[in-house]
Amino acid sequence: MRWIILLGLSCFQMEIVLGATFEQVQREVFDATCAGGGCHGGSVFPTLTEDRSYSEIVNVRSRQNRDLDLVEPFNARDSYLLRKVENRDIFGDLMPQAGPISDELKSLLREWIEQGALEAGEPSPGDLLGRIYLQTTSTSANISFSHIINTSDTSLEFVGTLYNGDGQLLGTRNQALHSGQIAPSARIILASEEIEELFGVSPWTGPSFMEIRSSGGFRVMTRLTSPSGLVSNTNCVTTERVDNVIGFDSNDVTYIRFINIGEGTLNNISGSLYNESGNVIGNADTVLVDSLVSKSQVWRSRDRISDLIEATWNGTASLKIDSPPADLRLLNLNLVNNETFFNFSCFEMAE
Repeated sequence: MRWIILLGLSCFQMEIVLGATFEQVQREVFDATCAGGGCHGGSVFPTLTEDRSYSEIVNVRSRQNRDLDLVEPFNARDSYLLRKVENRDIFGDLMPQAGPISDELKSLLREWIEQGALEAGEPSPGDLLGRIYLQTTSTSANISFSHIINTSDTSLEFVGTLYNGDGQLLGTRNQALHSGQIAPSARIILASEEIEELFGVSPWTGPSFMEIRSSGGFRVMTRLTSPSGLVSNTNCVTTERVDNVIGFDSNDVTYIRFINIGEGTLNNISGSLYNESGNVIGNADTVLVDSLVSKSQVWRSRDRISDLIEATWNGTASLKIDSPPADLRLLNLNLVNNETFFNFSCFEMAE
């Protein structure tokens, strides 16, 4: 059984990742489609029989693409084995040669890689993933300090993977974020300069996005400090709508950050804007983002949204996304006094 539990508690976000096992991958993918018929049963690299497959694919360089491993734990996008079965940027033939495997089996293989490509058992229920959505650079006028707080009963270690606004990897995957261990209820606080030093990178372009992993529970909070010293928390996100899109009768300006947390590209993200009376403003079901590649982020300002829907409005509007993709996250930020971003993505839902 495979599932993901999303905890949307106030202004921090964390996923408990359970799921796909190597035993399932071996039985349902390799044994059923790859290891027989004179293919990867021993005569063709890699051997995908039960006794050899793991050691021949995990952290093993592809012979067709020398820049990629066949399976890189936590990195489904760049694992060449998955590229072969998904027919993405490959050399030679799509695998298996007998024909594509089902979407369900592709998802099984992808989940196993994304969750660390473990050899035995399922990922521990304590294998947790949290995200920082808006980490500014050391050159930004608005300075962000990201707090990672250990909420478990044991000392923890934290690693992170950093992405530029366009989804490009910055530095090394699963980079240690501190030395030693972080005690229960203690925290680490990371400024942009420290993150740049940890990952060995120069200031990135625009806000970055970071995935954080640990073996126990934790919370993430990002405090954004303006030039005048005002502080706001910018790590709240929503999944299908934002409710504080300020109109043209205000000097404050709304910016909505569209974020793709997944491994695939999101296309034609569309939505409708509603005024305070619940009526659609301008054109309904308007495409707001044509394409959003894996781990990337893009801004849409109030003025840009107005151009797209071909209308203006006064008061406070809500933007509702049509058929929101599971990997889409939204940040509702308002620029106040042309200086400070305040996050209005936190909400409480009654169901």
